[in-house]
Order: sequence, then C-alpha cells, then structure tokens
Amino acid sequence: MFAHHHHPAAVVLASGEDSLAYLQSQWSSQIDWQGENQATYGLRLNRKGRILADGFILR
Repeated sequence: MFAHHHHPAAVVLASGEDSLAYLQSQWSSQIDWQGENQATYGLRLNRKGRILADGFILR
C-alpha cells in the first residue's frame, strides 16, 4: 500500500531589507535576478540540503 501525504499550500510573506538574502539562503534556485511580477520554482532545503518543501517564489 502506498500513501502520499500532500500538505496544503501556504503563503509566506517576507519583507524588509534582508528578505531577499534570507529567502535565497533557504531556496535551491537563484532568485536575486528575478524582476517584479515574476515567479521562480524551487525547493526549500534544510542545512543538510534535504528537501523540506517545493513551491514558487513570487516577486
């Protein structure tokens, strides 16, 4: 038997002058080049590089 547990979507709002650096430290793809109203798909990783979640970062 195989069971897949899918967690519901969530929205996280990051603001402030260090928000981009914080998000980049948590995310697998480069996001600092992103312009306004653009999305980037990637993975949220822990300190060991293991996947915690996947999703989009919108700017």
